[in-house]
Amino acid sequence: MNLQALGGVISGPRILADTEYQIREVAPDATVTIGSNIASVTSPTTSPAASNHTDVTTPIAVAPQVVADPSDPNRRQMVLSPVTPGQSYAVVDDQGNVVADWTTPTGNRLTVPNLTPGRNYSLVTRPVTDTTSTPNSMPRRLDFVAANIKNVITLLNPSDITVVSPAGLDLNDVPAGTVVELRANPVSGSNVFTSNWEFTLGQPINLSNDGSTTIRFTMPTGRIVVKAVYDTDLSNWDPISGNDALRSDGVVGPGGSIGASNPLLNIPGDFRVVINRTRVSNSDKLAIQDTLTDDRFTGVWSIVAKVQQKISGSWQDYVDPNLLLNSFVNMGALEDSGRTYMLHHMATSSNADRLTDADSQWNPVSSF
Repeated sequence: MNLQALGGVISGPRILADTEYQIREVAPDATVTIGSNIASVTSPTTSPAASNHTDVTTPIAVAPQVVADPSDPNRRQMVLSPVTPGQSYAVVDDQGNVVADWTTPTGNRLTVPNLTPGRNYSLVTRPVTDTTSTPNSMPRRLDFVAANIKNVITLLNPSDITVVSPAGLDLNDVPAGTVVELRANPVSGSNVFTSNWEFTLGQPINLSNDGSTTIRFTMPTGRIVVKAVYDTDLSNWDPISGNDALRSDGVVGPGGSIGASNPLLNIPGDFRVVINRTRVSNSDKLAIQDTLTDDRFTGVWSIVAKVQQKISGSWQDYVDPNLLLNSFVNMGALEDSGRTYMLHHMATSSNADRLTDADSQWNPVSSF
């Protein structure tokens, strides 16, 4: 087979899960017969026609995805797709308890619900012809974590907003399904509340507004970023530019999103927030390397958010060293569960801060 033409992918009904194989490179004009011994491979121009072999072992499955359990958003659910034909699957937790006994999927998908957030699990497999092996007797070669995703509510102007209910709610750990009631102060300084609320990130469930100062909603899984809107800003704001394309091209992973809230300028004129994806610059790479103890990490992409002002019909960067711009990145499902990701904030042009766990969400497929 020509791997270059196939995109480097070897597939077919003879490729089985959790099986050892030998891979060899053969001459382009070699004669190969499937099922024959490798020693029978010949080439009119190259001797030997086949190289020394490389040993590989196929995984038991692709990396499973862990998402919120639709029947209980405070539990987790494992989804495996595609599955390997001819294989049965089971799930064992870190205490050796079998939480899902042998199952042979009838389609191309396996779902295991009701997993405990934060607990480690192992997906094990056996051929369907094996009817005696127990889950705990099989090698644990594919581990995953039912990620303990904390549902967070971020108030962009917390001094103007009161949490009415539930009493004592921890905004950094809100159970999914909680009915939350927020109230805005009618007056903030010399500014008047407009009865409008802006959700920069997240989609509240069953959102209702009493028409004055109070909103109620049911907490979803994930993060909510909200602010009470006051009639203070003399600036006219265009819609955010760039982030829709960024969100749809998969750079931040399936289900990912990015948002930014318009800063309070109180300056007459037309403004907009622009969010763009760029390559990581050499100067940023050097700044990030200073925070690392593992040189295997490399820059993948950079997200730049900035404010622009329309001057004489042309958008130009608005520069204010004291301007605070709140932006939020939801990573979504990152590629390749064998990778570890880090997210950094470029505090200055020569200083990078690695975000802490409190600033980020555990990714359901990969960690960072």
